[in-house]
Amino acid sequence: MKDWDRIRCKAVVDSALNAAKCDAMVVRLHAIEEGATRYANSEITQNVEAADAEIEVEAAFGAQTGRCSTNRLDTDSVVECVRRAEAIARVSPPDPEYMPPVEPMDGDLSTQRTFPLPTPDQRAEAVGRAVALAEGAGMTGAGSFTVRSLATAVGNSAGLFLHYEDTEALAAFSATAADSVGWAHARVFDPAALDPEAVARRAVEKAAAGRSPRELEPGCYEVVLEAAAVAELLAFFFYYQMDAKSCDEGRTFLSGKRGSTIVAPAVTIYSDPASADCPARPFTDEGLPLRRWDWIRKGVLTNLILSRYWAKKAGLAPTGIPTNILMEGGGAAMDDMIATTRRGLLVTRFWYVRAVEPMRDLYTGMTRDGLFLIEDGRVAGPVKNLRFNESAVQLLDRVELVGRPQLTGTMIRMQVPPVKASAFHFTSATQF
Repeated sequence: MKDWDRIRCKAVVDSALNAAKCDAMVVRLHAIEEGATRYANSEITQNVEAADAEIEVEAAFGAQTGRCSTNRLDTDSVVECVRRAEAIARVSPPDPEYMPPVEPMDGDLSTQRTFPLPTPDQRAEAVGRAVALAEGAGMTGAGSFTVRSLATAVGNSAGLFLHYEDTEALAAFSATAADSVGWAHARVFDPAALDPEAVARRAVEKAAAGRSPRELEPGCYEVVLEAAAVAELLAFFFYYQMDAKSCDEGRTFLSGKRGSTIVAPAVTIYSDPASADCPARPFTDEGLPLRRWDWIRKGVLTNLILSRYWAKKAGLAPTGIPTNILMEGGGAAMDDMIATTRRGLLVTRFWYVRAVEPMRDLYTGMTRDGLFLIEDGRVAGPVKNLRFNESAVQLLDRVELVGRPQLTGTMIRMQVPPVKASAFHFTSATQF
């Protein structure tokens, strides 16, 4: 991102630090340039570009802290933001979990991994070709083609400064027929590698296979979950279950289970910002370096997410909040998973997932955009969507086959495989 390279980011961060009168300060800068082409009923509804940058100043007098943010980054506005943060800190009660700024480390974690972004015209042309595939099959197309360039910088009064830049592109396509919808998506880091037509083709094929779905009784079925469905449940699992403080205080399903086998041996889940296939920012918003952490290794819960405060209290190394989530893959192809399923369901993705009982690791949600009955090792036909009540841990404990990892995820970057599991609980039917 030429407007927010290391030099400019450091200049803005330094302008805040140089104005500080408090005991300690952390300054975070986040900048984004984003282009989005959205479409519905086979017509583009938005083709927009936006750019913004914001700093957040955290000032501390002892353990009294105050925060203020602004996207007005001229020197006078930055100084005003610092003064507001300091004023808030002076009237705030001491934070019992306050930690001083991260000290500079040996080496520089700053990274730049950027690629050119397509123009609005190029995105619109790609969407037009994708929509034409749906129209040619008698369907309508809807979805989005989004590209973005991101820059993050962290600096503090201890002398630390880190900078990170990267790009990514995402495409999602829904092909709608008279009584079915097919969906597919892709996520890449080099926008030139994204093929919206290939995404649309998969969605059209899914919609064509999903015509005339029949009703199916809810119950416990074997499942073959595509990568997007796996990622959706894993995201909720990490949000509700993996915080070490919550676990140690007895507030999650995983309380007391560290070091125990909790899922099938085929399951290994980890984070690694240096991953070649799913790279991510190698430091936290505090500037804490991130490295590879195994969360679940061959079924064993090996680590939990440790803040600096809780790590110090527990006498352990802090992990920081991960910037990506990866699950190791296996050699099973989708055809292998289907062939080994006596009677089950092939799930494209989940939708509207919510936590029901975090202490039981129980979630609810619906299938969407392609649900198919499998009988005697073959796809027997489409069925109407179902609502589920299921535990992510119990699902992972029932994993029998694991496929090849794929880039996915909507918020945090994820690379996870499709899986085949022996049981999944569907509780009711939907109306679509």
